[in-house]
Amino acid sequence: MNIKIIRVDVTDHGIYGHLSCDFDPFNCVTLENHTLNIPAGTYGIDMYQSPEHGLVPIVVGVPNRYYIELHEGNFESNSKGCILVGEHRSTILGQDAIDHSKDTLAKLVALLKDKKDVGLTII
Repeated sequence: MNIKIIRVDVTDHGIYGHLSCDFDPFNCVTLENHTLNIPAGTYGIDMYQSPEHGLVPIVVGVPNRYYIELHEGNFESNSKGCILVGEHRSTILGQDAIDHSKDTLAKLVALLKDKKDVGLTII
């Protein structure tokens, strides 16, 4: 089982991507902080009880990086090196953003919470 993030646009407001799964039709948009992004590569996904975001997927196997969550957030400033998930790329309060992040995260958590051996490929 693998999740793939294809980065599609790098702007001054973050790195926008598209997340898809090879085991489910679920897909969403992603937003990463362009100064703290994860190197392209293949990693693992585990579930983690975050003190700030609750149960979330976490990226494992990134050299010299820990606790990289996939979590809710609308703006690049909501990420300190994690991956934000949302339904669409959008403009919120005049800023580039992603929308419906909490609902999208809930769907992703429901999809992954009982899965084992899930990989993540970032392109």
